[in-house]
Amino acid sequence: MLIGQEELYKQVLNFNNAIYVEAPAGCGKTHSCIKCVDILSNNGKLKDFQKVLILTFSKNARAQILNELSKYNKTESIYKHIEISNYHSFYKKYLDKYRDLLGFKKEFTIVDDDEYKEQFGIPKKSKIAFGDYYKLLDKYYQSSDNQEITDIKIIKNYNSCYNYSKETGVITFNMFGILINELFAKSPKLIELISHDFPYIFLDEYQDTDDLQENFLVGLFQYSKCIFFADPIQMIYKFKGASEDRLTKLKEFFPSIIEIKFEENYRYKTKTDIVSILENIRTGTNLSYAYLINGKVFDVKIKLDGPEDFRTKFGNNIHPSSIFYSILNAKIIDIALKKQKSICILVRTNEMVNKLCLMFDENKYKCNEISDSKYMLKLNIILKKFFNVTDKEEVINYALQIFSLCKYNKRIEDVMFENIKELSFVQFMRKRKEEFVKLQNVIKKYNLDIMTIPDKQKMISQMINTISKENKNYTAYNFVDNIVRLDCISEKNIDNIYTQKQYISSYTNIKPGLYVANYYQCKGREFDEVIVILDPQIEDLEKNRNILYVTHSRMKEKLFIGKYKFIGRK
Repeated sequence: MLIGQEELYKQVLNFNNAIYVEAPAGCGKTHSCIKCVDILSNNGKLKDFQKVLILTFSKNARAQILNELSKYNKTESIYKHIEISNYHSFYKKYLDKYRDLLGFKKEFTIVDDDEYKEQFGIPKKSKIAFGDYYKLLDKYYQSSDNQEITDIKIIKNYNSCYNYSKETGVITFNMFGILINELFAKSPKLIELISHDFPYIFLDEYQDTDDLQENFLVGLFQYSKCIFFADPIQMIYKFKGASEDRLTKLKEFFPSIIEIKFEENYRYKTKTDIVSILENIRTGTNLSYAYLINGKVFDVKIKLDGPEDFRTKFGNNIHPSSIFYSILNAKIIDIALKKQKSICILVRTNEMVNKLCLMFDENKYKCNEISDSKYMLKLNIILKKFFNVTDKEEVINYALQIFSLCKYNKRIEDVMFENIKELSFVQFMRKRKEEFVKLQNVIKKYNLDIMTIPDKQKMISQMINTISKENKNYTAYNFVDNIVRLDCISEKNIDNIYTQKQYISSYTNIKPGLYVANYYQCKGREFDEVIVILDPQIEDLEKNRNILYVTHSRMKEKLFIGKYKFIGRK
């Protein structure tokens, strides 16, 4: 195995078909990725119309690459020869263009799982067969573990959902991978056309690829040269289909693949304590913080029914206040925020994330979003409904839901977004708290029985502009603001703006402020400071090395570890 970035730069001009780069956290992967495109661009390896395709897993990863690209002068040739996209974005470009080959009669409408279930009549707690399962060739598989499915009932449900989507154009994100593979199967020539435009493909975080993504890429492997950036120690998405076999199979696809390893850590170059902790986790040596200088360990004091519950039952019983007050007492957050730092608290479950965010909000701390995908999709769906309905109750209820999603805490006074849809018009008009009164004053200006689309645009604009600067969720606010400024409102136009914001626009950098996330959400993100609440269920280094490595390598400056300490019975 070759070592270092310079070896990659030497090989990129003349490699046969594939290079595998093992790139641990902080070792300059993003810089090297862009540098390789620059080398190819400046050495005549690309025709005028050809580009290097960089495929990422998320908007955030794409944003980091764009940020690195921005260091180059806009006049340089690299801008002409690069396309940076995530999988969904890349899929959608071709699915929109060739949907007729798949038998789709209408343009695609992207909805979330709840909306799809509601439209198709699937019980809320049931799975959506088309998406939770997938079909490759003539076999059916479960998306979560890629196990073959032979259950006749599941297969029948899958085909029913698939036919419904073909008739209506309604799909969820989980269906994109299935459809692109079906498109390739129906039109193999399309693979050659894509490779003709993209003779080089760089694949970010390849260790997290699932079966559908791999099957899509295998076709391109025949014609395009590929560089695989990966780190087996950062594989944490097995529940989404990632597999250890993915990396070993590369040698079967490419017997002459060149292997390169990045060893020098640039992110923590002056932080030998962090480098030592990460190296011990990578090698499975130990999980010790004895030499932690850039940060500290603090106790999260908890009471349980008994110490025997510490590693087994406590996860569902721990109260968020134990974490909240332990963090405040450690005097970490206030210092970080005063210095205009970004600081992220990492916990194990989504439930704990939500409870902590609520507690911080109640105590006047603003929790920033680490991911906007789900609520932005929800907002897109609600906006389309809002402009289609005529019933007064529905118009106002959807307007209130839109308003709440434009706020960072997603609520109106003490009413959470999830509960707004249960609010009747009469109940809303009886509310006397300040924010409700402001909204009532806006709504009273309109004849709700004969509202036109321009009326709705104007009303929503006035409603969201009552939100104070410190309470705005600017991603959602800007999206809605763009919609209400449209000359022509249609579902297609709303989807187009949503698509631009979700697939083209990205986060640039994590902004200063407080974030709370679960262990898996932090992947691919960097914060100035990170607080890892070390759940005893992941302290086993042998079993949980990957998730420990990912959570401990998200910081740029300081690492804080909150360790549970049993202080007595409840």
